[in-house]
Amino acid sequence: MTLGISSRRAGERVMASVSRFLTKKLRLKVNEAKSAVARPEERKFLGFSISNDGSERRIAPKALGKY
Repeated sequence: MTLGISSRRAGERVMASVSRFLTKKLRLKVNEAKSAVARPEERKFLGFSISNDGSERRIAPKALGKY
């Protein structure tokens, strides 16, 4: 899922807003060390990464090793 955010500054605003919602409304903890504003292809999520257009999915080597 992409939100179509055009700048890093806008991404940081969205991140702050989502974090606020998660902590205040849902009473969840946001792990700041694992949370970041980045392009999808630059990040891993639950051991997987995806290309920018969503056409390619990769399993992280560490996750594959655990499997």
